[in-house]
Amino acid sequence: MHRALTGLACTIAALLQPAEAAAGDNTLEYHVFSKIYEGCIAGSKLTDTDPGAETADATKILVALNVSAADDKFYDQDFDSSDAKTSKDKNYTIYRTTWLEVVKKIRNAEAVAGNVKLPRVPQGPQREMVQRIEENALRTIQAAIDAAPKSKTAAEIDPELKEVLYGSGQASASTADGQTFHNTMTKACGDTGAGSEEPGLSLYNDLACLCGGGNTAIEGCAGSGVNLGGVTPFSSSATGPAAVGAVLAKCPKPPANQENAELLAAASRDFLHLLGSRNTATADNSPIYGKATQCSATNKEGCVNYKTKVQGNHLKIPWLDKLLAALADIKAHNKRSDAIRQLGRHATATMETALQQVKLAERTLTAATTQPPATAVTPALATNKRECEQHKNNKTTCENAGKCKWEPKDGKSETEGECKPKPGTDNTAAGTGAVDKKDGDKKDEVCTGTEEKDCDKNKCTWDKEKTQCKVKEGAAVISAVIKAPLLLAFLLF
Repeated sequence: MHRALTGLACTIAALLQPAEAAAGDNTLEYHVFSKIYEGCIAGSKLTDTDPGAETADATKILVALNVSAADDKFYDQDFDSSDAKTSKDKNYTIYRTTWLEVVKKIRNAEAVAGNVKLPRVPQGPQREMVQRIEENALRTIQAAIDAAPKSKTAAEIDPELKEVLYGSGQASASTADGQTFHNTMTKACGDTGAGSEEPGLSLYNDLACLCGGGNTAIEGCAGSGVNLGGVTPFSSSATGPAAVGAVLAKCPKPPANQENAELLAAASRDFLHLLGSRNTATADNSPIYGKATQCSATNKEGCVNYKTKVQGNHLKIPWLDKLLAALADIKAHNKRSDAIRQLGRHATATMETALQQVKLAERTLTAATTQPPATAVTPALATNKRECEQHKNNKTTCENAGKCKWEPKDGKSETEGECKPKPGTDNTAAGTGAVDKKDGDKKDEVCTGTEEKDCDKNKCTWDKEKTQCKVKEGAAVISAVIKAPLLLAFLLF
């Protein structure tokens, strides 16, 4: 009888003890915390993409294109002189070294970038045309750079991940109260969630609560037979770093090829899925992470109670908020990087289009300034043509008209052929001998300056040998070439 009563008493006493974390009870929770730790300690692994670097080759060729068409005073200057180096013009600050380099390469017939060679544009209207095209292309590229999405840099995001582990403003684990760990275990781990507990200060703090309270706690996380290796269990902010170090030594490692952002995003979702999933107590204690119900980091309990972190309909855990913010910043960074890489391709296409425009415009300009002018259909010509056509079936009446000539169809016929106006009668007004004038025939009246200062430089040029003001060759063509919709359309893609 005595033995039976003793056994019953032991059983009752055991039932009245707080629930202990049995080996493996918190393995899932531990693995999720381990994933978050591994992802944060590795950093974002991001590489910042510079729009200037991505567009450098295209921009350099366009700048070289501009230099190749610059006026002689600019082109022939010494860009390595002290005056050029100290110029307050912001363009000199940005482009001086590029100008110096490309002028040398143009003079030496070398490629200014890649395999693109540029000749010196000869003096004349072509220079203005090339400069206009280049300026349009550079404006297009700069507008695309300005429109690229913004994001934090890798150097700004990585410290955010460290704060997930160590607490706000911390780059490593601190032993000071309230930095990485709280000094009292009920405050650190949440206890029953009935007071002013502050769990969630850092991932280190919560990992110590889950697995670092003693050997029984670490067995609940890492399996039977695992211990803290003689390290003092988590009992204050001072013992926190060493206790977490012992816990992390048992962590499973993630795959080597795992992307950190994907790892962290998945782990944050897993954390929320597990939160409260093992709790069988009252609804008030539902936001508990781990199997136990009272969380104070003793050797018999391994859990974190986030009840005091519930604000309205939202859960506000400091380290989780920082993690989600960092993930959003990583996403924005990736979006910007993708946009900048696309910008590099866009800049190259814009540059190539500009080169095509220059070639097309130069051909158009050359053809317009060298081909003979088309014969204008004057009123006199139209009148004579109508009169001659009346005699198309008779050689005699055609020739008697005085203004017409007969062109027989077979070289002999007097009744089959064409009656056309005679040469010399197509540019005079009927019966007057006066030459018809068009607006474009008044150029000679514009270039009448007797001194160089009076010579209209927009439409005329001063001939120093003959000391006279004369019409500039090609002046009427360049405006039409530059403004041609066909050319400008290339930039609007």
